[in-house]
Amino acid sequence: VDEHLSEVEPLYLEARRLLGPAGTFVIVGIHPSFLMTVGMPTHFDGPGGEPVAIETYLHLPGEHLAAATAAGLVARELHEGLVDDRLIARKPSWETHRGVPFSYAWVWSSP
Repeated sequence: VDEHLSEVEPLYLEARRLLGPAGTFVIVGIHPSFLMTVGMPTHFDGPGGEPVAIETYLHLPGEHLAAATAAGLVARELHEGLVDDRLIARKPSWETHRGVPFSYAWVWSSP
């Protein structure tokens, strides 16, 4: 849920601290291209029926890379998922977003 963090630096610093000298950290999230193209619905109803909005922030890959590198992590893998037949079968209204990057999984490790 990095899109709900105002900054990603503390996330990577804490991941690095927890990894110790040899560990792996995987972050999976909504691709920033999807957020820029489609947006992010963040309005929900609270327990009393009042509207609640969750703040959403855009973190580009370069911001993740800079924060992770500064924390002492090394990028090992990056995978990006697109809106494809599988997603459209579950959400037919997403047909208009076919081919848009939807998700990412980034693998980081201690040096």
